[in-house]
Amino acid sequence: MLYARSKPLLDALRSTEEELGAVQRELKGVLRMSMPNEAPRLLAPILAEFCSLHPGIELECDTRLSGPEALRDDMDLTLFFHRGQQDDSAFITRELATLPSIVVAAPALLARTGTPRQVRELKSMPCITTASALKGQPWQFVDPSGSIVKVPVRSRYRVNSGELAVAGARQGLGFAIVAAYPCQQDLTEGRLQKVQLDLNPAPLQLLGAYSHRHSVTARVRALLEFIQARLLGIGEMSG
Repeated sequence: MLYARSKPLLDALRSTEEELGAVQRELKGVLRMSMPNEAPRLLAPILAEFCSLHPGIELECDTRLSGPEALRDDMDLTLFFHRGQQDDSAFITRELATLPSIVVAAPALLARTGTPRQVRELKSMPCITTASALKGQPWQFVDPSGSIVKVPVRSRYRVNSGELAVAGARQGLGFAIVAAYPCQQDLTEGRLQKVQLDLNPAPLQLLGAYSHRHSVTARVRALLEFIQARLLGIGEMSG
């Protein structure tokens, strides 16, 4: 008799718990983030899909800012690209994707300089460097043990954008380290050639940064997991 009378109450309690769980899983609120201006090529469809799946999210994304330093007090999350070893930072970073990288050059440049086979040969050849190289960071490669090997290079074309680096490489301004995925068409149509060296370039990482592990919201955590899941196959696609 006790069971018969209490069962409807237990069923109602279980149903209420499930409903409350569903409410908690529904993501709501403003999510403020930043990313470099070339990231939308990779991430725009993913962000749009995320917001479509979670209509309670209000996304504010700024593409004028880049790097962990963009993580201001009013920002929940910043995404940025990084190559090689990370500097110590007060922020929490999470790797979202590892993008294989290659060294490329225009056929006309290779005709002038010859094709290097060792990374040390790049020291005497024209190269395209990023803004990080202006701070004393040379090109970075990975040896068979997984250690980073730094190769100082010379450059008269210094940019902080993969698209600008690819454009410069097409014009024969220098050798460039770039992520493999955006320049497949250039390679296929012969505007660029892959330069096979004795060491592979350090891969380009897409990282997410936020201020503190204990303050990360469910919205941010869900977006990071969603981006990570959607980019799982990009390394294989880039090969």
